[in-house]
Amino acid sequence: MICNEFVELYMRPSLSAPIRNLTVVAGRNAKLTCVVDNIRSHQVAWTHPSWRGRAVLTVNGSVVTKNPRVSLLREHDGEFWSLVITNVTRSDQGSYVCEINTVPPEKLHFYISVEVPPRIVRPPRDHTVREGEDVKLRCEAKGDPEPSITWRREDSAPFRLNDTHVVAAAGTLLHLRSVNREDSGAFLCVASNKVPPTVSVRAEISVLFAPEMIEGGGVVWAEEGQRACLECRYRSYPPPRITWTKDGALLAGSTEHWDGRGLGSSTLVLNAVYSDSFGHYRCTAHNHVGSNSTLLTLVERITTTTTTTTTTTTTTIITSSMPQTFNASSFSPVPAQCWPSQQAHLRPSANPVSVQCQPIATQLPAKPVNLVRARPVPVLCKLRHPAQYQPTTCLVPAQCLPSVTQPDASYFIANQMLAQPVSASPVSLVQFRCQPNARPVPA
Repeated sequence: MICNEFVELYMRPSLSAPIRNLTVVAGRNAKLTCVVDNIRSHQVAWTHPSWRGRAVLTVNGSVVTKNPRVSLLREHDGEFWSLVITNVTRSDQGSYVCEINTVPPEKLHFYISVEVPPRIVRPPRDHTVREGEDVKLRCEAKGDPEPSITWRREDSAPFRLNDTHVVAAAGTLLHLRSVNREDSGAFLCVASNKVPPTVSVRAEISVLFAPEMIEGGGVVWAEEGQRACLECRYRSYPPPRITWTKDGALLAGSTEHWDGRGLGSSTLVLNAVYSDSFGHYRCTAHNHVGSNSTLLTLVERITTTTTTTTTTTTTTIITSSMPQTFNASSFSPVPAQCWPSQQAHLRPSANPVSVQCQPIATQLPAKPVNLVRARPVPVLCKLRHPAQYQPTTCLVPAQCLPSVTQPDASYFIANQMLAQPVSASPVSLVQFRCQPNARPVPA
């Protein structure tokens, strides 16, 4: 009797498993493997205990459950009993038991944890607002574990948040206060819970603002009979209506471009310039928020040729058919000669100095000085090589504006056009400010 009990105990079936706790992402397959030794005539079953009770899934080689995603796989000469669940969902999470009908039953417990990738259930909406208004973007997501929400710009640029600049912000609500045109663009709501894939949605913020002229003002030089292009560049949202006028008369034929993000340009082409073409042109941009304009001046360029018995000399003279009186409030650029306000011998390493401008164009020197971009004006200049700043040796092409900006201040521009550099004799100068990014006078 004792011998039979010993044999029965020694030959009793046993259960083991390589993995008992399995984590799987929703939508993938789960496989629980139960290794059975000494099964002999016993039966193996898979069950799934839940709050609804104990569900029997398989008995021996038969699948009992009506769930079509559940199957049984026998491997390794029948010792491996694997429960396979395809396309796992959250409802599959929980305990599973592999058991043998011994007395008492031999059991081995397993557990499946189901992770769910993030899913955005409340995406943010697009906003169109005026400058100074607030914008609230709200975004919510679900998943397991609970997803976190991060906000960033689609172009990865920093953005203003609570009086500071950040590249990302956390939370379901993004509150942008008193937005301006720089806040325009696409924002991304990014949901992540470390279960791939991370998901995101975008919301577009469109800030309405009046046109802002960014380029295009100044002087355009052209010879009579040639082609001339006048261009103004602007920022505006929504896109503006562009008009060109000359002396109050409306002009047609301009070409418009707007990139959808606020940047635009308008080009007016004069295929043939006539004597009455020279003068002031105004480019005006208007939308329902406001309007803005810039002034361009078309100036005549005349080339004369002088022939002697030995040489032929070509001299370029910049002349103007514009009125000779310019009002400071109009900020109309005029041709000019420039030199330092203090005569000094400068070395190449010397600091830039301020210059004075005589509002008369003349022949350019062979080696003019470099214009240095500087803001604010007046213009600054440096020499390429050591030289002495003198009116006879150092002339700088520039566009100049009167330094006095009272609306009633006006300046008389001399009629005389010089074909040679200014002499060393005293010259009556008017103090002008110069635009350092002026188009150079043609050589």
